Amino acid sequence: MLSILAFIIVIVSVVRADDIYIPEAGRGGFVNDCTGISLVKENHHVGLRAQCRAPGNKTQCTILDLNSCFSYDSRTNSLEYVDNGDLSRYSPPNSCYLKNDGRDLNCQLLRDSYNRQTMFLNWSITNDEGTLTCFEHRGTTPPDCATRKSYGASPSKAQTLVSPIPMAVLVAVFVAALVFRLR
Repeated sequence: MLSILAFIIVIVSVVRADDIYIPEAGRGGFVNDCTGISLVKENHHVGLRAQCRAPGNKTQCTILDLNSCFSYDSRTNSLEYVDNGDLSRYSPPNSCYLKNDGRDLNCQLLRDSYNRQTMFLNWSITNDEGTLTCFEHRGTTPPDCATRKSYGASPSKAQTLVSPIPMAVLVAVFVAALVFRLR
């Protein structure tokens, strides 16, 4: 039993507090107020488009340039929520798609053809009176907002059958195996 406790302590100590993103109060949650969430090109970057609830019981089409919100961090080999990021430098628009009803952005990184990264948009993007925002960046409402061609639909179920097993599941299986072995 002591070895199981030691293993759990080692696993927990590997995760640093700064590795876990906890959204600021009042940030994120745009999917609760927006529909028609899709990706479009915005200034040759990845743009997030949605019809969001606005004052007066109205909705408004808005496009947020995600280059303003995300970048690639070579230290952690992952996409990060960064003010004035440069997402398009590492991942062109046509290499990204949305997952989980628009909550997550999945992008192929240019430097590694086997490395797809997922960023949790719903933690970082906010609906501010009908306009998508991140940090102090506000989306725009161009004349072709609602009709601009979208891309990046989620892959078919056949393409998503093989998915990474979450770390919590792996830890639970390992702990269960240890417990049965000790009996």
